[in-house]
Amino acid sequence: MRPGFKAIGVFHDNPNEKSPAECKSWIGIPIKGEVSPDEEIKIEDMSSMDVAVIKHKGPASEYGETYKKVHGWIEENGYELAGPCLEVYSKKPKVVNGETIIYSKVQVPIKKK
Repeated sequence: MRPGFKAIGVFHDNPNEKSPAECKSWIGIPIKGEVSPDEEIKIEDMSSMDVAVIKHKGPASEYGETYKKVHGWIEENGYELAGPCLEVYSKKPKVVNGETIIYSKVQVPIKKK
């Protein structure tokens, strides 16, 4: 088994609708080869899906604006949400002037209304 390059955050809940304690999220690491799950590590296959994608390169505090933009595009183009949001991290975060800079692609599963 070999780990893949890019970690993936899977966010099942909207933090604007639920308290942080109620929000469910997973972190995933793509793998190549065969691996067996255990009590702590689970294996999930991700199905192919249509997604709206937007890049986020900036402070973690600006994620809300990134999500607003992609959700606006989804609504304007006749789509609706079709699953939990994904964040694919392309680089290790950096701290610049006291702020954490995140490099990711936000992927929102969609389907036509």
